[in-house]
Order: sequence, then C-alpha cells, then structure tokens
Amino acid sequence: MRREPAEVEITMTTRDGTIGVLLPRDTPTQDIIPFARRAEEHGFDELWVVEDLGYRGGLVQAATVLASTMRIRVGVGLLPAAARNVAFTAMEIASLAQLHPDRLDIAVGHGMPSWMRSVGAWPKSPLTLLAEYITVLKSLLSGQAVHQDGKYVHVDGVRLHESSAPAAAPAVLRACAVPSPWPCRVTWPTALSSLNR
Repeated sequence: MRREPAEVEITMTTRDGTIGVLLPRDTPTQDIIPFARRAEEHGFDELWVVEDLGYRGGLVQAATVLASTMRIRVGVGLLPAAARNVAFTAMEIASLAQLHPDRLDIAVGHGMPSWMRSVGAWPKSPLTLLAEYITVLKSLLSGQAVHQDGKYVHVDGVRLHESSAPAAAPAVLRACAVPSPWPCRVTWPTALSSLNR
C-alpha cells in the first residue's frame, strides 16, 4: 500500500532571510558561469545546483561556480546517497569546503526512485540508507575516525587526514524528493526570482 506524502516544509537553508536561486539543470554549459556571476551581482545569497540523472554532476558544478564567484554560497542538491561511497563523497566535499570556506551547503537525499532503480541503486530502505549515510558523512567532515557497520554504510576506521579536513564542516542537509511516500521533512531551495528580468 502506497502512503500519501507527508506534509512538507520547504526552506532554502537553515539561515533566516536568505534568498537563493536555482541553476536550471538544462542550462547550456557556456551559460553556467555567467548565470552564477549574474546571481552574485544581483545580490542573491545563494545559488543551488542540481544533480539529476542524465544531466551534470552536482559537485563539479559547485566547484565551477565557487571558483568563478567571490561571495555567493553554493548549495548542491541533492546528492543521492545510494550513488556514492560516503568516504569519497566526504573527500570531495572537504576539498570544496577548504578551498571555499563558509560558502558551501550540501543536500543529501535518497534520490528519485525511478532514477535510482534505473541504475540499480535503489535500496530496500531508503531512509535507513539516508540516516546512516548522513551520520557518517557529518562525522567524517568533522574530522572524526568512523567505524560503521550499518545495513548500507560500511566504513572501518576511516578518517580524513588532518590536512584534508575543513576547519568548519559545511552544512549537510537531509532532503527527500517531493512527493515522497516516506515521512520526510524537505529542505530544498526554491528559485524565487528569474535572472532574466
């Protein structure tokens, strides 16, 4: 029996008063940097990049935008937990956080069921995977040695080297797609304005 989606609360981040914009997933490659710079020039607080199957990788887009702007925060939403090893994801995020301190937010989710099934990565318990993944990811980003033998996430004494751990771990937000048959509080940006006006 399929459950109805839970009531969701949509927020952009955990900071009050921020205004962000979403980089459309089908933005032509040559327009990504100009779009990001224009968002910064127009005073947006944050820009979110998406990672949708068949489009572009979220971490690469974030790295490009961060390197091409000076102030705007960049959010990656959302990284599907089942698609990436948590230790290697932590390494990528830590690198971005070190290179661009206090400018990065990461949303991790279970991914779209149809997309995850199409690549053989849909778990039997998406929320269990998500909980294990985010717990380990946050611990790794904070510099802790992690031992986890969960249902989905297995790491044995993994730790980021002190030269690779960010001084301040970026926000890691738990996100679920809408609609979701599982109870989940959605933390996801909404494009509030068009840069073409």
